[in-house]
Formats: sequence, C-alpha cells, structure tokens
Amino acid sequence: MDRKSQFQFTRPELKSISFRINEEFDTAEKEREIEANISVDVNKHKEKPYAHVELTVSIGTQKNNDPYTIQATEMSDFRWDETVDDDTSDRFLNVNAPSFLLSYLRPIIASITSSSSYGTYNIPMINFTRN
Repeated sequence: MDRKSQFQFTRPELKSISFRINEEFDTAEKEREIEANISVDVNKHKEKPYAHVELTVSIGTQKNNDPYTIQATEMSDFRWDETVDDDTSDRFLNVNAPSFLLSYLRPIIASITSSSSYGTYNIPMINFTRN
C-alpha cells in the first residue's frame, strides 16, 4: 500500500530571524502572557501544481514592554499531483502548509528564548482553519 501523500514539499528553510532582549523589562511581570502574531503568505502558481509558502511569527512588542521581541520566517515550496482540485490544494496550502512550517519554527523559538530571564516561550497550538 502506497501511503505517500499527493502533496510534497522541498526542504523547509529559515528565511529570517531577529531576536531582541528588552533590557528594561520588569521581571516582576513574569506571569503575564506575551502575544504572538502569525501571518501566512501563499504564492500559488497559476498554471502549475506548485506554491511557495512563508510563515512569519512575531512575538512580543516594545510598545507592550515585553521581555523580548522575535520575528522569524520559515518557508518551503509545495507541489501536488495534477489530479488534485483547486479547493483541496487551497485548503492544504492555507491550513496544512502553515501548520507544517510552524512545527519547524517552534523548537527554534523555544531554544532562543530558553536562556532569557523571562523563560522559554512555547508557541501555542494554532488553528489555521480560521481566517
């Protein structure tokens, strides 16, 4: 039995990452939650079963006086069998692909933040089925 998916990907790549510690962060605020924003950019080829997908995670802001700010982008190219219809490929590209890319960013961000005075930031589970 062949269990290979109709969707495949190229090796995911960390496109960019920035990490800045807030030297003025008040460690007494350690219990508050840091906000994370996630954006997905899908560039689907018009004629071929191919798309380039980028996932960007932004954590913390200086405006909120968060302990650090992080912005990281992970990317990969996806391809699928030509028999797959547009609705299915769109669903895959907007739900499965970002979830897949987030699984690569999650340990990177946890590792970077693990040595901060605030502690390790673990990206929560994200529901990509909502717009």
